[in-house]
Amino acid sequence: LKEVAEIPDEEADIHFVSQHFFLFEPSGSRVQRIVKIEELEREWPRIAEETGLPTTLPKRNQSQRTKADVEIGEKEMDLIKGRYAKDFEAFEYAKQ
Repeated sequence: LKEVAEIPDEEADIHFVSQHFFLFEPSGSRVQRIVKIEELEREWPRIAEETGLPTTLPKRNQSQRTKADVEIGEKEMDLIKGRYAKDFEAFEYAKQ
């Protein structure tokens, strides 16, 4: 985690690049709208209408798990918050 946190977005593997960089950098916004995953079900009818997609939100690859098996400590959370600070700000997630 520490190694990933130290790699700038420009040099990072695509799986570790911040969403902010992926969506907005370096040439401006690449998207028309951003919908948070926790708001997707509520927003889907409008998205479907605007795009012509099916009105029922498809659910694929659903996990039966309700909680991850990994505990994240304070040190690790600080690394995550530092590495993805622009994401927390841009997408209005609290950095508690």
